[in-house]
Parts: sequence; structure tokens; C-alpha cells
Amino acid sequence: MSIFAQLFTAIMLGGAAYTDVRYKKVYNLWLLFWMAAGIYICGIKFLPPMAVTLAVLFIFHVLGMIGAGDIKLISLVFAYLGFKDGFIVAAAGMIFAAVYAFYKLYTSGILFDRLMYFKNYLIYTFKNNSINKYYDINKDNKNLALPLSPFILTGFLIWRLYSLCSMGI
Repeated sequence: MSIFAQLFTAIMLGGAAYTDVRYKKVYNLWLLFWMAAGIYICGIKFLPPMAVTLAVLFIFHVLGMIGAGDIKLISLVFAYLGFKDGFIVAAAGMIFAAVYAFYKLYTSGILFDRLMYFKNYLIYTFKNNSINKYYDINKDNKNLALPLSPFILTGFLIWRLYSLCSMGI
């Protein structure tokens, strides 16, 4: 993987994190630009990791658990970094997001309520053998939505720092 791919990933994630925190949105135009840059630099080999990741993560969007922009962003991370490193970055970001989410729910005093909501969601889903959205912005508290891209950026920075330290740089 080239240093350009890593640099592009850092810039892409930084911009996405900014807009996600500031405007609660990862803009498609931003993602389209980075996809075009990736195809231009890496060629056609850029597309398969992106397409596979989009297909796998799409179910989380259908369930209302992850926004479409976040899924496209993670797919671009996989395309730029490859499956192994992309998975490490995404998994680290998700872990940081989960820890923060638990902290936020605990300090808000609603952790138990949300855990019961999730339990009831799972019971309803398996009992009725139907898939419904987990989070519905129209009926759930809008403050519960978490911008994911800053955590993916954090996962990237931790991964990059670890890579540099393990190389002895």
C-alpha cells in the first residue's frame, strides 16, 4: 500500500469527520471525489474491496444501525487500505464508537433503557421473523445518533501510529 493511499485516507477521513460532527452528514460529493481519486490512482483494483464492503455493510444500513454515508466511507477505507488494514481500521473505529456510546448512555442515565430496547428489538425480530429498523430518527431521540466517521478517523490514526512504531520509525 502506498503512502499516497494512506495520506488520501487520512485527508478523506478528516474531512468526513468534520462534516459529520458539524453537520451530522458525510456528503456524497465528498465521497464521490475520493472514489474517483482512488480509481484514478489505483486503477480498477480499487473497486472490488469497495463493492464487497458495501454489500456486506448494507444490511446495517437497512436495519437503521449505520448511516449510508458511513458505510460508503468505510468502503472507501477498505478500497484504499485493502481488506486486512481496512478491517483493522474499521474495527478499531467501531470499538472506540461503542465505548463512547456506552459512556454517553451511562452518563445520560439511559443505558439500561437502551439495553432493554435492544433486547426487545431482538426478541421481536426473531419472534416475528421480520426485520425492522433498529433506530428510527422520527421516533427515537435524535441525540442518540452518533457521528461514526470521527471514530473511524481515530481508528485510522491509532493503526497508523502502531504501524510506524512497529517499523521502528
